[in-house]
Amino acid sequence: MAANLQAHDSLYHYLEVSFPREGGPPQIAFSVHAADLESARVLGANPTGTDLSWLRNRTSTEVAPLLEEGRVYLSKAFSLVLGGKELAVGESLKFPENGILATEGEAARPGFLIATLSLPESTGSLELHYAPTAGKRLMVVVNRPGRFPEVHDLAPGETTDIDLSKP
Repeated sequence: MAANLQAHDSLYHYLEVSFPREGGPPQIAFSVHAADLESARVLGANPTGTDLSWLRNRTSTEVAPLLEEGRVYLSKAFSLVLGGKELAVGESLKFPENGILATEGEAARPGFLIATLSLPESTGSLELHYAPTAGKRLMVVVNRPGRFPEVHDLAPGETTDIDLSKP
Protein backbone atom coordinates (compact mmCIF):
# COMPACT_ATOMS: atom_id res chain seq x y z
CA MET A 1 0.00 0.00 0.00
CA ALA A 2 1.36 3.42 -0.98
CA ALA A 3 1.94 5.92 1.79
CA ASN A 4 1.89 9.72 1.76
CA LEU A 5 0.03 10.07 -1.54
CA GLN A 6 -1.32 13.50 -2.37
CA ALA A 7 -3.87 14.42 -4.98
CA HIS A 8 -3.12 17.36 -7.23
CA ASP A 9 -5.34 20.38 -6.68
CA SER A 10 -6.46 20.26 -10.29
CA LEU A 11 -6.05 17.48 -12.80
CA TYR A 12 -7.34 19.66 -15.63
CA HIS A 13 -6.58 22.85 -17.46
CA TYR A 14 -9.68 24.76 -18.54
CA LEU A 15 -10.50 26.67 -21.68
CA GLU A 16 -13.81 28.37 -22.39
CA VAL A 17 -15.00 29.68 -25.74
CA SER A 18 -17.89 32.09 -25.23
CA PHE A 19 -20.09 33.89 -27.70
CA PRO A 20 -21.36 37.28 -26.44
CA ARG A 21 -25.16 37.51 -26.13
CA GLU A 22 -25.07 40.93 -27.78
CA GLY A 23 -23.15 39.56 -30.77
CA GLY A 24 -19.58 40.09 -31.85
CA PRO A 25 -16.66 37.73 -32.08
CA PRO A 26 -16.19 34.89 -29.60
CA GLN A 27 -13.65 35.06 -26.80
CA ILE A 28 -11.45 32.36 -25.34
CA ALA A 29 -10.64 32.27 -21.62
CA PHE A 30 -7.57 30.20 -20.73
CA SER A 31 -6.80 29.18 -17.16
CA VAL A 32 -3.53 28.28 -15.46
CA HIS A 33 -3.34 26.92 -11.92
CA ALA A 34 -1.05 29.56 -10.41
CA ALA A 35 0.62 27.21 -7.93
CA ASP A 36 1.84 24.98 -10.80
CA LEU A 37 4.13 27.73 -12.07
CA GLU A 38 7.81 27.72 -11.09
CA SER A 39 7.65 31.39 -10.09
CA ALA A 40 4.86 30.47 -7.63
CA ARG A 41 6.96 27.70 -6.11
CA VAL A 42 9.76 30.22 -5.57
CA LEU A 43 7.23 32.19 -3.50
CA GLY A 44 6.39 29.09 -1.45
CA ALA A 45 3.35 27.72 -3.29
CA ASN A 46 2.73 23.99 -3.11
CA PRO A 47 0.87 22.79 -6.24
CA THR A 48 -0.92 20.05 -4.28
CA GLY A 49 -2.05 22.19 -1.39
CA THR A 50 -2.14 25.88 -2.29
CA ASP A 51 -5.54 27.53 -2.34
CA LEU A 52 -7.03 30.82 -3.47
CA SER A 53 -6.01 32.65 -0.28
CA TRP A 54 -2.35 32.22 -1.24
CA LEU A 55 -2.95 33.84 -4.62
CA ARG A 56 -5.04 36.67 -3.15
CA ASN A 57 -2.24 37.63 -0.76
CA ARG A 58 0.37 38.25 -3.49
CA THR A 59 1.57 41.77 -4.27
CA SER A 60 1.54 43.12 -7.83
CA THR A 61 5.33 42.70 -7.85
CA GLU A 62 4.93 39.01 -6.96
CA VAL A 63 2.10 38.51 -9.48
CA ALA A 64 4.05 39.99 -12.45
CA PRO A 65 6.36 36.95 -12.91
CA LEU A 66 3.36 34.62 -12.51
CA LEU A 67 1.59 36.40 -15.37
CA GLU A 68 4.64 36.32 -17.62
CA GLU A 69 5.25 32.64 -16.91
CA GLY A 70 1.54 31.95 -17.46
CA ARG A 71 1.70 33.72 -20.84
CA VAL A 72 4.73 31.66 -21.90
CA TYR A 73 3.11 28.44 -20.70
CA LEU A 74 -0.14 29.10 -22.58
CA SER A 75 1.70 29.98 -25.79
CA LYS A 76 3.51 26.61 -25.60
CA ALA A 77 0.49 24.55 -24.52
CA PHE A 78 -1.97 25.80 -27.14
CA SER A 79 -1.87 26.25 -30.87
CA LEU A 80 -4.90 27.85 -32.52
CA VAL A 81 -5.54 27.75 -36.27
CA LEU A 82 -8.30 29.87 -37.79
CA GLY A 83 -8.91 29.93 -41.54
CA GLY A 84 -5.62 28.13 -42.17
CA LYS A 85 -3.62 30.75 -40.24
CA GLU A 86 -2.03 30.14 -36.86
CA LEU A 87 -2.97 32.73 -34.24
CA ALA A 88 -0.20 34.09 -32.00
CA VAL A 89 -1.54 32.95 -28.63
CA GLY A 90 1.10 34.52 -26.38
CA GLU A 91 1.00 37.95 -28.02
CA SER A 92 -2.80 38.17 -28.04
CA LEU A 93 -3.52 37.16 -24.43
CA LYS A 94 -4.92 39.71 -22.01
CA PHE A 95 -4.75 39.30 -18.26
CA PRO A 96 -6.88 41.48 -15.97
CA GLU A 97 -5.02 44.39 -14.38
CA ASN A 98 -4.48 42.61 -11.11
CA GLY A 99 -3.80 39.36 -12.94
CA ILE A 100 -6.30 37.40 -10.94
CA LEU A 101 -9.72 36.77 -12.36
CA ALA A 102 -10.50 33.36 -10.91
CA THR A 103 -12.30 33.74 -7.61
CA GLU A 104 -15.25 31.89 -6.17
CA GLY A 105 -17.91 31.37 -8.80
CA GLU A 106 -15.94 32.98 -11.64
CA ALA A 107 -13.99 29.99 -12.86
CA ALA A 108 -13.91 26.23 -12.79
CA ARG A 109 -11.39 26.31 -9.92
CA PRO A 110 -10.30 29.09 -7.58
CA GLY A 111 -6.61 29.97 -7.58
CA PHE A 112 -6.23 30.10 -11.34
CA LEU A 113 -4.86 32.91 -13.46
CA ILE A 114 -7.23 33.67 -16.33
CA ALA A 115 -6.17 35.13 -19.67
CA THR A 116 -8.53 36.03 -22.50
CA LEU A 117 -8.11 36.17 -26.24
CA SER A 118 -10.62 37.79 -28.59
CA LEU A 119 -11.04 35.95 -31.86
CA PRO A 120 -11.66 37.77 -35.14
CA GLU A 121 -15.14 37.49 -36.68
CA SER A 122 -15.32 34.16 -38.47
CA THR A 123 -17.83 31.72 -39.85
CA GLY A 124 -15.34 28.88 -40.05
CA SER A 125 -13.95 26.59 -37.44
CA LEU A 126 -11.15 26.95 -34.95
CA GLU A 127 -8.59 24.16 -34.69
CA LEU A 128 -7.40 23.87 -31.12
CA HIS A 129 -4.19 21.86 -30.68
CA TYR A 130 -3.24 20.88 -27.13
CA ALA A 131 0.48 20.21 -26.67
CA PRO A 132 1.63 16.66 -25.85
CA THR A 133 3.78 18.14 -23.07
CA ALA A 134 0.86 19.90 -21.31
CA GLY A 135 0.86 17.47 -18.39
CA LYS A 136 -2.89 17.59 -17.65
CA ARG A 137 -6.14 16.91 -19.43
CA LEU A 138 -7.98 19.88 -20.94
CA MET A 139 -11.65 20.64 -20.42
CA VAL A 140 -12.95 22.82 -23.26
CA VAL A 141 -16.38 24.38 -22.79
CA VAL A 142 -18.13 26.19 -25.65
CA ASN A 143 -20.88 28.52 -24.43
CA ARG A 144 -23.39 29.80 -26.96
CA PRO A 145 -26.37 31.96 -25.96
CA GLY A 146 -29.53 29.91 -25.53
CA ARG A 147 -27.77 26.55 -25.89
CA PHE A 148 -26.52 23.90 -23.53
CA PRO A 149 -22.70 24.12 -23.22
CA GLU A 150 -20.68 21.93 -25.58
CA VAL A 151 -17.86 20.10 -23.78
CA HIS A 152 -14.65 18.59 -25.16
CA ASP A 153 -12.34 16.55 -22.91
CA LEU A 154 -8.85 16.40 -24.44
CA ALA A 155 -5.73 14.52 -23.43
CA PRO A 156 -2.34 16.14 -24.03
CA GLY A 157 -1.51 15.94 -27.75
CA GLU A 158 -5.13 15.92 -28.92
CA THR A 159 -6.86 18.37 -31.24
CA THR A 160 -10.47 19.49 -31.57
CA ASP A 161 -12.38 21.68 -34.02
CA ILE A 162 -14.80 24.30 -32.72
CA ASP A 163 -17.48 25.64 -35.05
CA LEU A 164 -17.44 29.44 -34.90
CA SER A 165 -20.64 29.90 -36.92
CA LYS A 166 -23.09 32.35 -35.44
CA PRO A 167 -24.89 30.75 -32.51
